[in-house]
Amino acid sequence: MGVPKLLLVMDALFSDQALWMQDGKLEASVSKALSHEDFLKLKKIMSDPGIDLAVEREIQLGVKSEIKSTPTMFISYVGKKQKVEGIVTYLVLKQFIDSIVK
Repeated sequence: MGVPKLLLVMDALFSDQALWMQDGKLEASVSKALSHEDFLKLKKIMSDPGIDLAVEREIQLGVKSEIKSTPTMFISYVGKKQKVEGIVTYLVLKQFIDSIVK
């Protein structure tokens, strides 16, 4: 479907968040952002049970990794894994990576 259409859908979901948060119905918001043909294609893709399985695997990985906020990153180096939570500026992240790579 492509990035431009994804951005349209994301914008529609953000704009209508108060509505779909109440009733859980995303379809009206998504359908406003796409042509009828593209909306039907998306519905067909989303009906694939593999989508729900992939999402559930990601959720379980997040639970197992004790992710409690976004963004959360994991930096692995020489067998060590460091969990980094929250927004980290490029300069701070670069200094941190430089310090562990030396």
